[in-house]
Amino acid sequence: MPDGSRAWIGSGFLYAYLDHPDLKGESRYRSYIVTNRHVLVSLREILVRFNPGSLSPETRAETMTVRLVDAEGKQLWMADETLDVGAIPWAPPRDVVMRLKNLGFIIGEAHIDPTIMAPGTILSRRLRESDAAEGDEVFLPGFPIGVMTDQLFGANRNYPVLRRGMIAWIQPALENLTPDFLVDALIFPGNSGGPVLRQCAGSAAGEVCLIGMVKSYLPYSDVASSRQTGRPRVTFEENSGLAVVIPVDQIDRTIAEHLRGDVH
Repeated sequence: MPDGSRAWIGSGFLYAYLDHPDLKGESRYRSYIVTNRHVLVSLREILVRFNPGSLSPETRAETMTVRLVDAEGKQLWMADETLDVGAIPWAPPRDVVMRLKNLGFIIGEAHIDPTIMAPGTILSRRLRESDAAEGDEVFLPGFPIGVMTDQLFGANRNYPVLRRGMIAWIQPALENLTPDFLVDALIFPGNSGGPVLRQCAGSAAGEVCLIGMVKSYLPYSDVASSRQTGRPRVTFEENSGLAVVIPVDQIDRTIAEHLRGDVH
């Protein structure tokens, strides 16, 4: 902020996108910080806080400045305005990796190079591959209303709030009729850009996959009218309890189109 204070405005996750195999046929990935476009737009830089991958008491969270434009004002991140997806190319510095012990990337590819798999690694699953359907249980970790825990736990760690929900409306997205789907889960500003997870299809209990990213809550409006004139006086906007979710397919599409030079 202009006065030097921090304002935590969104959630996000680290995403490893399979770019191409190298000359030896081994997988090579590009790494991104993924969140919503509306979280990043109009900003020149952001603070991003990374949790340590180890639970040992000597590891601390890292808060880093990530630039969004260069010295000439050129945008350094990619976006698809129609989908509200923002992806910042970001390669973690080696010293940060060493301090955090491990960074929790979500791997954006179904056929994984086993050498990069670690316990608890989360994979992405496109909607059709995930067998997602109405009624499926999902989990939404994030930081609603800017929830930070510095006051309780200091700078050692960030503790996300985990919301539990259910897929409420997904068939139109599976049929490519809509660009997003709905989850029955109460989310708030600050959840924007957080991952949406469900149990991986055909996996052992406890293994979860990324199927999408929180965009916003679905609002509904109510109007108070004047009893004297009958004309509307005040409009109230409320949280419907339904969350709008961008499928992981759209994240991959945004990155792929940018790499092809189609999105600027």
